[in-house]
Amino acid sequence: MLIAPEGEAIDAPGNTLNGGVITDVSFIGVSTQYQVRMPWGKELMAFEQNTGARGLLAPGTKVSVSWRPEYAFLLDASQDVNAGIEDD
Repeated sequence: MLIAPEGEAIDAPGNTLNGGVITDVSFIGVSTQYQVRMPWGKELMAFEQNTGARGLLAPGTKVSVSWRPEYAFLLDASQDVNAGIEDD
């Protein structure tokens, strides 16, 4: 996932989701992990390499997230949506 403050361009063709808000920031050495609450109430996680090109984004910052299509993959629609889930 790519992340940028709302209104800032993201280097990804299409697939941009707006309206996210950073809820948590964790510095992990070579990268920073961002938890982003999206308008539908779920959170996404984005990692950003710590290159020094931009400062950290603070919790509460409104952001957009995106991804490059070549980094995505699709799941087989014929598979059971509950595959791999164990019932107790």
